Amino acid sequence: IILGIIIIFLAIWLGYSYYKKPVSNTEPIKIGAILPLSGGNAVFGEWIRNGIELALKDTGAENIQVMYEDSQFDAKQGVSAFNKLVDVDKADIIVSAMSSVSVPLIPLVKEKNKILMLQDVTYPNITKDNPLVFRHFIQSDREAEIISSYAFNNLGVKRVGILYINDESGVGARDAFTRIFKQKGGEISAVESFTG
Repeated sequence: IILGIIIIFLAIWLGYSYYKKPVSNTEPIKIGAILPLSGGNAVFGEWIRNGIELALKDTGAENIQVMYEDSQFDAKQGVSAFNKLVDVDKADIIVSAMSSVSVPLIPLVKEKNKILMLQDVTYPNITKDNPLVFRHFIQSDREAEIISSYAFNNLGVKRVGILYINDESGVGARDAFTRIFKQKGGEISAVESFTG
């Protein structure tokens, strides 16, 4: 519930503050949501969609229209969904989930001057130098700091191997963990990737 409320109302406030577009009682605020609604990651998309729907129900927001597109956890599908939501459906604000789908949207956000809200995106620095992009999730650097500190200081682990998924999220996590663990004096003995 809180996730949905944060995403919707922060997106509305930021979008309308940025565009200085008056809120009309008759014209709906259109939010496009690009989520993995099928395939192996569909559970994450369903959680986000359920949060948005609960927020709409709990707040009684009748002037908000949310249009969902299935990214299928695929970057090309995500780009296609973004273009449809912006160009055809005329969405005011876009919500996107997962790093591998969201990272390719950044140039489009700049080009089309749209607000992009990110959920379940760990890719580091994705919001840096992007005033139209906002994230509601922990990023890889913070996650890596917590995990490496616990492994190094609490468990006494000084040498690790890294197995990561070969996408934007996995590469970001690999790089962040490697850098931070080495800074603590740890050693990376092996690095292997896999595809999702």
